[in-house]
Amino acid sequence: MDALGSDLEGVPVLVLGAGGTARAAVWALREAGAEVAVWNRTADRAAELAGEFGVRHATAIEPARVLVNVTSVGLHGEDLPAQLELDGIEPEIVADVVYGSEPTALCRWAERRGARVVDGLEMLLRQGARSFERWTGCPAPLDVMRRALRR
Repeated sequence: MDALGSDLEGVPVLVLGAGGTARAAVWALREAGAEVAVWNRTADRAAELAGEFGVRHATAIEPARVLVNVTSVGLHGEDLPAQLELDGIEPEIVADVVYGSEPTALCRWAERRGARVVDGLEMLLRQGARSFERWTGCPAPLDVMRRALRR
């Protein structure tokens, strides 16, 4: 949520994925007041996760103001798979948990459409910052952490 940096109260958010990271994302987004929908290539998994958290199951990829990828798509530098039918959706924010030295195909797709992109490194940074603050009781040095992470 820190990485997204937006008030999500009432904002439609589509979560791609239904694994462990999706569980955390769906919970946090729901708690932030977002209108969460979950899509997964295995529809039963998405429906189960959506039901568990009282959010909506998306039977197809659908428009949303925020798109959150919590799948492994892009982990190995691959292109977006055909089953991710993203034509016609224009999210304002795209967050991708996958990180590496180069932007993922999803992040490149989002940038071409003018969306604000929150890449996996920024999400990792914000998780580390939260941990730092809880363990030390001090504010995390975000700029220092960000420079070190991006090196």
